This record gives sequence, structure tokens and C-alpha cells, in this order.
Amino acid sequence: MFQGLFLLAAVLLFVPAFRRQVRTWIRTLPLPLWDSGRRAWLTKALILLAALAVFVALRTANHLLGDGYLYLRDLDAGILQSTQRAPLTFALIGLLHGASGVLWETAENTYRLYSYASGVLFVLLSFPVAGTIGTTPREKSIVLALLLSGGYLQLFFGYVETYALCMPGILLYLLLGLRVLESRMSILFPALFLSLLVNLHLALVLLFPSLLVLAHRSQRNRRTAAALLSFFPASAALFLWLTDVDLATHLSRLGGSHLLPLLSEPGFREPYRLFSLAHVLDFLNVQALAAPGAWMAMAMLDKRAVGHHIFLLTAAAFPLLFTFLANPEIGAFRDWDFLALPALPLTLWAASALLARVRDPNSAFHIVVLICGAAALHSLMWIGLNSSPTASEARYAHLMDGLTGHAASYGWETLGSHYYLHDKPLQELNAYKRALEANPENARHWGAVGITYNTMDKHEESIPYLRKALQINPDLPNIYLHLGMACANTGRMEEAREILQTFLKLSPKDPLAPRIREVLEDIDN
Repeated sequence: MFQGLFLLAAVLLFVPAFRRQVRTWIRTLPLPLWDSGRRAWLTKALILLAALAVFVALRTANHLLGDGYLYLRDLDAGILQSTQRAPLTFALIGLLHGASGVLWETAENTYRLYSYASGVLFVLLSFPVAGTIGTTPREKSIVLALLLSGGYLQLFFGYVETYALCMPGILLYLLLGLRVLESRMSILFPALFLSLLVNLHLALVLLFPSLLVLAHRSQRNRRTAAALLSFFPASAALFLWLTDVDLATHLSRLGGSHLLPLLSEPGFREPYRLFSLAHVLDFLNVQALAAPGAWMAMAMLDKRAVGHHIFLLTAAAFPLLFTFLANPEIGAFRDWDFLALPALPLTLWAASALLARVRDPNSAFHIVVLICGAAALHSLMWIGLNSSPTASEARYAHLMDGLTGHAASYGWETLGSHYYLHDKPLQELNAYKRALEANPENARHWGAVGITYNTMDKHEESIPYLRKALQINPDLPNIYLHLGMACANTGRMEEAREILQTFLKLSPKDPLAPRIREVLEDIDN
């Protein structure tokens, strides 16, 4: 039914009579969005509440994309991720989780709240950004419609990952930059904010070239540019130091498997070469998913648009180039969230260039109905799919069949964890076996298969897998526990005693330790 409605709406977009009816309907709406006064603020407040309601109603059902289940497992266990890539993000999530008290108890609720709050902030900032780029109420509405129809909005639908706050952060930086170009504030404000923004994710340092363009365009002063060159790195380094980031260690890890090979043969962690057809198609797919309106708008622009609004263009170009060079180690469709970071500045640039290209009000309206309507349908289909437990799970499993190497290893393990949480042991076992096929050197995969057999009461089948896991890595307490219990359940009491004693030596304070001591006493008796 949902797909039928989607196809019907898509067809109606190309019917002139339907577009004319939409135009009449929009004109009759009593929404003084761009006026000044109480009614305008009330309208914006209603839009914010409606956005929040949609975020919650269509929240992401599963957490298969990105590192969702990893983050949930760690935070529920009281482990706060210590990452060199997003120190401020994890600090904020840790504070939010710690402040939960009795209001919410799970890591899932913490991440969902972080996602919703980021979405509300994004919508709130969209109004002044649209008001800055557009000059008339019609133009402002076009920019707002493009901003609120992108696929990157998925990050705000209870999506469990760390990138949600990056989007309103980028939007605020771009707003500050636009204010500088209007001579309404000093360039030091966006410079200072960007140095703080880098702590949300170090990849946002790719916005720095746009800051240089801002310095050149706003004042054309060599002293200002020189001061900026020293001020930004100094303030960014200070913020990173305050968040306890070992920048030297992080920089030493750049390159290698984080970038795709140009000519050399792809390895276990690299799915393809940089200019391979598979990579180009993956890249274009993700960008079209994240910013459908921007790419449709660009199809209407000519080469003269390249010189339009250099600040916004630079803010989009360097992150876009980096995401093309970056290696989607867990698969492009799973890394879509990181690869979508350029979508926001790209959307704003495309909106600005489109407004400069189409000045006729009637033409502008027809264009915005087609572009924003198609983009909204596209994004709604994507968000709706991820809000369905069965559809999102089936899509993920289908796409996993095309992955190899590290992406397949990590992806099938994630799917196995998902099946475990939803009490589907047969699917869980199959997923872990697929992960093992992709990476037979991974002790964790051998252990996962063995543990799953154990939970299915197939103790004899579990023993070879658990032994192999310990052969690869003998420092896994959880594997000793399951192997010991499997041996006990199959009558290998002496072997079980020795293995369970090793478990107690490695994890004497484990919550299951008292129960294991009782088992050892029963074996001795």
C-alpha cells in the first residue's frame, strides 16, 4: 500500500493540473512564516512541534546501519566510547546518559533523545538560514523546503549514531559565515565556532577551506587571513586538548585503510579501487540518497553556477572530495551517515544557485514543486523503510549478500546481534556463520557461533567453535565460560573444571562468578 501511494504521488507531480491545485492550496494557507511578530513565531513553533512528532512517529526501528548496536551495547554496559574522532560528541552523549536518572534507563533512549534534539535544533536553525539566502518570502520558502526534504533528515528519526548533532552544527557555521558576508559580524565568530565544531567530529576540519574563502571574500585583508590561519589551529588544538584527544596518534593513523587504493590491489578492508565503477556507483547512490533535491537542482544549472557563492561551494566541495576518497570499510550503504556530511552545504549551495538561475516566480514555483516534491517523496520512502522492522531488516540482509572482506565480516556480525536481540536463533546462527566465512581469523566470530549453539542446547556442536576461538585468542573470559558449561553439559567434567577455573582467574568479579563456583562445587561432589 505504501509503495502504491508513493508511485501515485510521484506520477501526480508531473500533472500540471495537480501542481496548479497545490499552488492554490499553498497560497490559501494562513502561515505568516516570514513576517515579524507573534504569529510568525507561533507558526515556527507549530512547525517545530510537528517535526518532533514526525521524528518520533517514524523513528528508526532497527540499528543495523552505522555502529548503532556497538554503541548501544557499550553504553548499556556502562562503557563510554573513547574515540579520537568525535570526542565532544561522546562526552555529550555520556552526560545525557548520566543525567537520565529514572526518566529513561536504556542507551537506546539516550541515543534517540540525542537524535530528536539534534533534529529540532536543525529545524530551528533552518528558518534563519533560509531567511538569509532567500530575499523574498517565496525564495525563503524554497530554501526551507530544500533543507527539510533531504535524506540526511534520517539522522533525526531516533537514529542511533553520533552524526546527528553534526548537521545543526554545520548549519550554524554556514549561517555565521553568511552573516559575515553580509558584514553583520566578525569572521572570528565562525572561526571560533568551527574550532569547537571539529570536536564533534574531526572530519569537520574539511570546512576550514571555506573559512579561508570567507576571509578573502569578506575583507580581502592579508592581516585578517594571517590571523585566521593562526587563530583557528590554535583554538581547535586547545579544544581538542581540553577533550583529551591524542591528536598526534590520530594523525598517525590517517591514510592506510581509511583511504581507497588508487592502483594497488584492494585488501581485506578495501572493497574496491578508487576509480572502480562499483565505487563510483556506491558514491553516487549515497549522495543521491542524502541530498536528492541538491542533485536535481544541479541538473538545471549550467557551468556558470560553479562560480556562484564560493563560500557555500567550498564548504561542500572539500567534504565531498574527502568522502569520495574515504574507504567505506563497513559498506557504503552502512556508512551512509558519514558519507552524507557534505549533503547539507551542497543543498544550500544548490538552493542559492537555483534562485540565481530562475528569477521568474511562476517558473520558480513549478521547479520547486517538482524538485522538493520528488526529494520529499524520496526521503520519506527512505525514512519509512527504516521505520519498518521487517522491511529494514530484509533490505539490510539483501544488501549484505553483495559485500566481502571486512564489510561482510562486520556486517553479518551486526545482523547476528540483531537476530539475537529479537530471539531468532536460527537466523542468528546463519548470520554468525556468514561472518566467519568472511573472516575465519576472527576469534570473536568463532565464539559467536559456538555461543549460539550453546543457547540452542546444541552443546556438542558448540565445543569445536569455542575451542577454535580460544586457539586464536586465549584471553576471552566469556568463551571460557561457555566452553566450560558446554563441556559440563556433555559429561566432560574434568575438562569443564579446568576451563571454568580459568574463567574465574580471568574474571573473578564477573556477575556470574558466584554461580560458576557453585557449579565447580557440584562437579567436585
